[in-house]
Amino acid sequence: MKNDLRKPRLDPLKIAIIGVVGLALFFVVMIIAFGENWESQVAELSDEETFFVYLYTEDCEFCQELAPEIQFFTQEQPMGIHLIPEDAVTTSIRLPSDQSRVPRIFVVHQGEIVRIEAGLPDIRALLNEAHQGIFQP
Repeated sequence: MKNDLRKPRLDPLKIAIIGVVGLALFFVVMIIAFGENWESQVAELSDEETFFVYLYTEDCEFCQELAPEIQFFTQEQPMGIHLIPEDAVTTSIRLPSDQSRVPRIFVVHQGEIVRIEAGLPDIRALLNEAHQGIFQP
């Protein structure tokens, strides 16, 4: 009987399974790390009790349509609410993909995001609530 000194072959299926499990664990860690962090990053944009963060892009047609209303709101600050425009392209906030669509407004109250409005009708309704003095965080 001869001694077989060949190296054992690695099973490609086992390698594939280990790779898939490793990749899945990586994504879970990234989701946990960035999923919780983005909300605190948005909430830390101001130390005011209540403020709005407006997420937009320069080339978004709906954002352009909202521009006059956003500019008016920024100047008037109804109910003392400060609006912080944040360009989704250049922002340092690591938003998850489901929260990075524009236009979008995050309502921050006492350091927490308490409301998120997306799309023209909902954003306009939120701005109108503030203008009419009936906004409640």
